[in-house]
Amino acid sequence: VTIDTLSIKDGNVVPAAGKGIDFSAATGSHSGSASALLDDYEEGTWTPNADDLGDAATYSGAKYIKIGRQVTFVFKIQMPSTSDTSLFAVSGLPFTCDGEYPATCKINYAMNTLLHFMVNTAEICYGYYDGTQMQYSTISGKELMITGTYFTT
Repeated sequence: VTIDTLSIKDGNVVPAAGKGIDFSAATGSHSGSASALLDDYEEGTWTPNADDLGDAATYSGAKYIKIGRQVTFVFKIQMPSTSDTSLFAVSGLPFTCDGEYPATCKINYAMNTLLHFMVNTAEICYGYYDGTQMQYSTISGKELMITGTYFTT
């Protein structure tokens, strides 16, 4: 069944390319917003990579959800035993971080850990733990669960 540019196929509502759910007529503080169109939703997996460790680290559960421009991701990384003093960095995020809005990233290793997103890249890097830049040797042999949210273009 097709109505204008909206179709129903196999039980799914399918808008035409570039179309979506338009909330611009909704009442509320942001009604009529120029960006009130929900035109993107995606779930998937991605492949993280600890930049300086090659194949030494193992990864699991790398998933993401993208709603509009907001991306939320999660993954586990088992760090190898290492004395490498390079700064912690993971590349391969599913989308490039636009850097326009603050991005957050949480790591279960320690309460005072903050990871930074590299603007205009798909990388998180050099976390801070208790005021010190996090090196691979700092998290040697640890299993980390990392989750974060950022905006893409």
